[in-house]
Amino acid sequence: MAPIPQGRIDVSKDRIKHAPRAMVGFVQLGSVGLHDLLNRPLQQLAGRYPALSDQSLLACGLPEIQLKFTFRTSSQWPGYEPYNYIEKVSLAGAKCNGQVATAVAEAVQSLLQRAMRAKPYESTYAILPGSQYTIQNLALVGLRHVQGDIFIAEFEIPRRMA
Repeated sequence: MAPIPQGRIDVSKDRIKHAPRAMVGFVQLGSVGLHDLLNRPLQQLAGRYPALSDQSLLACGLPEIQLKFTFRTSSQWPGYEPYNYIEKVSLAGAKCNGQVATAVAEAVQSLLQRAMRAKPYESTYAILPGSQYTIQNLALVGLRHVQGDIFIAEFEIPRRMA
């Protein structure tokens, strides 16, 4: 067998399992409310948010993604950077962006519960009982594919809430 030019190829199962088929860039979901994702049928939401019916997030071909959380354009959730919250989200069985978005909303619910027990070093974006950062107030703007199996979920508080 001839040597492989320019280095070697890692064909271990772990490497192949987590290598995306394609980079999906930023998938705009339309600022859909997390509360709606958790409580309304996807068919109903897809009428208002057509991107939920699309399959663009599944183009990466990954069985699961690691999800980092940001608020608007920050690289981390402000005030919680030291905690570096990352949630694994399974894509198994997902047939559309809406099912992935629902799994993201469930992961955010878990994040918010953990964050309420942590002490943020910046109170502006503190996740506390009674704060504006709740499932009822947050909307998922979209998911940004960073590299490999890492995605960033971007959120906002719609103007009607702010």
